[in-house]
Amino acid sequence: MQSQPVKDSALCPLKGLELTQGKTSKVPVINRDDYTVSLELFENRLWFHTDIKRWTAETKKRYQADLKSLESLVGFPMFALIRQDDEKLKKFAMSFDWHRKAEVMCLDGSRACIYSNQE
Repeated sequence: MQSQPVKDSALCPLKGLELTQGKTSKVPVINRDDYTVSLELFENRLWFHTDIKRWTAETKKRYQADLKSLESLVGFPMFALIRQDDEKLKKFAMSFDWHRKAEVMCLDGSRACIYSNQE
């Protein structure tokens, strides 16, 4: 299958992503003035990270469009780890139709939930 050109310069392909066993790194795939979305390959799963600098109604619209584009480019499940006491982040994930998949114990003894963009 031939790759399609990315029309938006903020959506970066995952070219050159090389990971050695035991090492991971977050790769920025969407860079906007208001937020950055990164992906991280860890234990055969693609983990999703978002760093938000400013959130407005317009930012949310752009974020939704970027997320939809990213999901179609990736084509398989992405995962996010959300600490159990982080109600704001849980609400954020669910507002973008992410689904709770599992509950895990973190290394520090706290509990967290794993969410995914696919059921």
